[in-house]
Amino acid sequence: MTQNQSQVEILEKSQTKIQPPKMFDVIFYNDAKTYFEFVVLVLMQFFNKDLHQATDLTHSIHQKGRAPVATYTYEVAAAKRDETVATARANGHPLRVEIEASLGEQP
Repeated sequence: MTQNQSQVEILEKSQTKIQPPKMFDVIFYNDAKTYFEFVVLVLMQFFNKDLHQATDLTHSIHQKGRAPVATYTYEVAAAKRDETVATARANGHPLRVEIEASLGEQP
């Protein structure tokens, strides 16, 4: 064995699998004071829903008491929640918005 051969190291390939980030649902809750139209506008402005999607989601929130409106990574979901709640409060609405770990299917 020569000197060069003894200094060669064999590197093993490591197969690291990168997991996708955990996703979180933004949940809107129904209340008796927030206007239907306000919820539709918020969904269009902050969640990029068209009028039909926003109206359908708002009906679902009203009928079921709550509904997921979008799914994002934690940081984005938290920012969307905070932005929505701040806008609601600035307009005198008690709209409740929370985030929770997604069960997989995106709204």
